[in-house]
Amino acid sequence: MKSWKYIYMESGYLNDSIYLTVMFQNPEIYELSENTYTKVSGSFVRICGLEQAEIALDRNSKDRPAARYNRKGQNALYLTVNEETARVAMKKYKNRTSSPLYLFSYNVEACSLVDLRHPENNRYRDLAASDWLEAVKNNSEPSSWEVADLLRGNDEIGLIDPSRKNPDSWHVTLFRWNEKGAPMVSLINDPKPIEL
Repeated sequence: MKSWKYIYMESGYLNDSIYLTVMFQNPEIYELSENTYTKVSGSFVRICGLEQAEIALDRNSKDRPAARYNRKGQNALYLTVNEETARVAMKKYKNRTSSPLYLFSYNVEACSLVDLRHPENNRYRDLAASDWLEAVKNNSEPSSWEVADLLRGNDEIGLIDPSRKNPDSWHVTLFRWNEKGAPMVSLINDPKPIEL
């Protein structure tokens, strides 16, 4: 299996746009251009148990479980656009919890996210698509964590991740929220009991 460790990273501003240059060991250079970002805002949802809902908005929680774009205890807030896409996202994980599940709704203020659906972001999307659970099971570091590390290192707010089950669906992962320079995120409505 190919390792995608990077050996050089540089970020900065060019013509009022943020850029990130990464040199991978193969070596190749990859830059994020302004048109690879998408602005999002409004209502988003997630399905989880009550215990996960309590720490969802709590930044720097040591109890946050590892997931596709975060190690255990690392900031990441996973949201999606509606109940249908939340159900699709949770099907893979339904056997990992015996707790009752609920649908939670959140309001997200406007923010610009790195959009992995954009063709210029194919490298990130391909790296992130590998099975992170299988990597952890084999005591390897998932390549999706490496993608998140690169984006966090560039102080990105988060990313838009295309659904691996339904190409028309997409999800949001925030690395930063409810702090200066990041969107405010708040819980709206009461949680709705749900079965997958």
